[in-house]
Amino acid sequence: MKSSQPFATDEQYLNLIDIIAHQYGSLPSEVAKLNWFDLLLNARCIVARSKRIQHITKSKKKTMIFPTMDISTLSDILG
Repeated sequence: MKSSQPFATDEQYLNLIDIIAHQYGSLPSEVAKLNWFDLLLNARCIVARSKRIQHITKSKKKTMIFPTMDISTLSDILG
């Protein structure tokens, strides 16, 4: 992201950068340098992971399942 106001950007974009960086253990500045294809591929992988987690937690309602997630991981679930 190269602009005169690098932080005056869409909050959803910043959230996406933060989630990808957190998920893969990268700095947000490294994620911001990705081209659009790589950025969207990472985003789609996180969406797929979020769907898997939601499916598992919804399908196991009848059994006693207690997922252990910290708040930051829970906040990274999309959808």
